[in-house]
Amino acid sequence: MTQANLSALPVELLHRIFHYCDARTILCAIRFVCKRLRNIVNQYDQVELVLNCKDQSRYERFLRSIRPHIVSSLIVSFEGVYIPPEHGRRANAVCVHLFEHIRHLSLRSMTNRSLQLFLKDANYLQLVSLTIESNGQLDPETRSRISYMIARSNIRKLCLPTLDYDIAVTTWTEQCQLMHLTLGGCRYRQYPTLLQQLPHLKTLKLNDMTGCDEEMPIGPITSQLTCLIIKNRVLSTQQLKLVLSKTPALRELQIDFHTKSLSSLADIYDWENFVRTEFNFLDRFRYSIPYRFTCNDAISFDSLMIPFQGPFWLNEKHWFVAYEYIFDGSNSVLLHAVPNTDDLCDFHNCKYGILFKQNNFYLTKREKQNLISIVPCDVSTAILTK
Repeated sequence: MTQANLSALPVELLHRIFHYCDARTILCAIRFVCKRLRNIVNQYDQVELVLNCKDQSRYERFLRSIRPHIVSSLIVSFEGVYIPPEHGRRANAVCVHLFEHIRHLSLRSMTNRSLQLFLKDANYLQLVSLTIESNGQLDPETRSRISYMIARSNIRKLCLPTLDYDIAVTTWTEQCQLMHLTLGGCRYRQYPTLLQQLPHLKTLKLNDMTGCDEEMPIGPITSQLTCLIIKNRVLSTQQLKLVLSKTPALRELQIDFHTKSLSSLADIYDWENFVRTEFNFLDRFRYSIPYRFTCNDAISFDSLMIPFQGPFWLNEKHWFVAYEYIFDGSNSVLLHAVPNTDDLCDFHNCKYGILFKQNNFYLTKREKQNLISIVPCDVSTAILTK
């Protein structure tokens, strides 16, 4: 059998392999195998580089050893870093000025001051996507710099998971071509305005939608939104119907309920009927909603699944529902409609649960509201019945 030789592979195939490697593997290992691989790495321009500014001297030495033009995606983290005023601009220049060809920029654990420096020196970049995770709320000046950069760079994807939408301080130019947006939150009454300001928007992810006691303006909206994700939803079903009425092109919907819950078998059937009649136009639908048992509740877990085992769910839409028993003292079961177990939502401060899906049991574990492991387990159904 002929032994495979990495250096003998075609350039196109090697570039495909590089796509699955991190920057250190490409730049510090593969590049030093032979002269041919060094030249091929130097021609590859899709490297994703992650810089942790906690050890500035270390990453400065690393940056001097590479060719900046090969980096297309840059992730900069300032977690646990304090930059004195006299060093702020120098640190910023090291991370940004060297990478004039980057198209994807992600800034993590940023303060207002460090973020303003980055955005000011990065205005010349022609970014396709921008992600900003800040430590705390952003002040008006920082928001203004973000808006200016979006208008100038013609960004298509913007992720601001710690920033809430506010009409008073968030502005979009008429030339804004934004297609994918992630925000920390949006008020119920401001949702139509957001869609009007961003007519090219295709995907919208909101970590929260607040102001459920407010009135939403009535009027036609031209929206191209095809995917809507709302976490921690507190709206009523009637309000949800009104939200969806603003997006006739919607094809994918994901909702995670935290405060709303079902408490009877009648609630289960009402929810199933609501989904079947109102969401029939969707191609993909994912949700998580808790069912809370009462002291005298005699409902079995199997009976919770019966409404979701009809032909509409299993044959027409292929939306498979699973249930997860939550070990948090609340006597709660989460009903999930998800394509795979990796999409399970967080649930308050829950750490452990037992998931039942397609006749298999799994032990679930979360830390800081993030699902970190799903392990198959052998659990008797009798243990999970009340």
